[in-house]
Amino acid sequence: MTGPQAPRAAFTLIELCVVMLILGLAASVVFPRVCGGALEGARLRRSAARIASLAVYARARAASLHQMHTLYVEMQTGRYWVSAGVPSQADAGAASVDPARRGSLHEGARFSGVRVGGETHSPRGTVSIRFGPEGWADPASMRLVGRTGRTAAVRIGGLCGRVEVYVPAEDMPAEGGPGFAMGR
Repeated sequence: MTGPQAPRAAFTLIELCVVMLILGLAASVVFPRVCGGALEGARLRRSAARIASLAVYARARAASLHQMHTLYVEMQTGRYWVSAGVPSQADAGAASVDPARRGSLHEGARFSGVRVGGETHSPRGTVSIRFGPEGWADPASMRLVGRTGRTAAVRIGGLCGRVEVYVPAEDMPAEGGPGFAMGR
């Protein structure tokens, strides 16, 4: 026979569920603050890489088709696209462009500066960067800023049309000719 058993000290299922709920709520509040900057950096890197890939595409298409191509950057909305031909009023919209040749910055990101050929463009309007059939491009640099203040930059070389991405934007060297130094 067994005698009376002493009550065991343990947690009930309800108590464990309440503790798990409190830990889950705490994690949902802390996680975005701790990891939000890393996610913002990845999104900016992806946006800068997408712009760079469209610039490389525009340069390659211009050379292979022997026809000028233009990368358009709409400063206010964060949209960008590539079309064939010389910049004109007819090309001032991305609606008719193949979806593979257009994109937009992620939510919360914006262009904080775009320089083309040494000229800084205002935060409104559309900027065009030309790519010639001989392989040249308008020298340009673009600075992207995220909601948390993280930055990225895309630089397009003029003579050879080389495209580079810098994350953070401060890693982009100031030297390199007109159009490459970007202010904050």
